[in-house]
Amino acid sequence: MADSLSSFNKKIAVLESSLSGPKLKRHMIDIGKMSKRVAFNAAQKDLGPDGEFSGWKGDLGTSFDHLSDGVISFKPKSKKSAGKWTTANDGRNRGMGGFAGPGVNRRTGLTSDSVRSGERKVQRQRKVKAKRWNGYTDGKGTADRAQQLIDKNVEKMNRDFVRAATKHLM
Repeated sequence: MADSLSSFNKKIAVLESSLSGPKLKRHMIDIGKMSKRVAFNAAQKDLGPDGEFSGWKGDLGTSFDHLSDGVISFKPKSKKSAGKWTTANDGRNRGMGGFAGPGVNRRTGLTSDSVRSGERKVQRQRKVKAKRWNGYTDGKGTADRAQQLIDKNVEKMNRDFVRAATKHLM
């Protein structure tokens, strides 16, 4: 009986070393690389072969950091990249109820307000012309779809990792 307990203890020690340390870190880095690949493929599907918005500077990049055993942080590479992911997912100028405040005439740079009598009068000239209105765009759900695919792949990768670690117990 003591012999079987000591052999079982050795098997548990091997299992523990298989599920922690450098092997776990390697597994987490593989998950991060897979996540980047899946996110880029989702962007390519919605935005074209380069996975970019045409006319926008910078890329739609992602990055990951290995924080500790079993923990990685997957995120957009920069604030600009986060804005692009949000636009690809939700669309442009969504959630806004139109312009707030006086209207701006792009051609003249003048603002106008309606007065109580219902007439409109020009109030003042703006020093800076209005931002060009580029309309609404519908979101494509790019980030949501990428997240679903990443979750699905992570489950499979974790299952395979644990299966490989417990193979010697059988």
